Amino acid sequence: FCFAAEPQQLDFNNNKYNTSHNKRRSAMEVRPNENDVLLGRGHFVNKYPGNQRFRDVVEEQKPFYIAAVKRKDKRNIAIGIINAIQSSNPPGRFLVDSKDSKISILSDGAWEVASPDKALQKVLHRLRENKAKGENE
Repeated sequence: FCFAAEPQQLDFNNNKYNTSHNKRRSAMEVRPNENDVLLGRGHFVNKYPGNQRFRDVVEEQKPFYIAAVKRKDKRNIAIGIINAIQSSNPPGRFLVDSKDSKISILSDGAWEVASPDKALQKVLHRLRENKAKGENE
């Protein structure tokens, strides 16, 4: 996963992301890879490599999100971020803890793929959080 020196708006014209199908979470449990974004709370989730990469991509796209006026444009920026995560090698996924117990990254089969809507809501929430870095200074 490479980041440009200058922030560039992601291309979301090639929209592979589709919320009209697979509204339910997959019942299949998976083991996270290094590009997956873990949805949850805590130190392990925060420090997970896929989550750190996700935050970097969001921060890179946040100025474009703030500048967007139309709701559709803001949503398309979020979809572009999802596509960037999914285009990683290996492909990144948005995962939720499949158990009500404490999150354990090392436990096999403790994660499920989040629904497309849940992934989109996570990205939109992250884009709305705070302001772009340096904006308050």
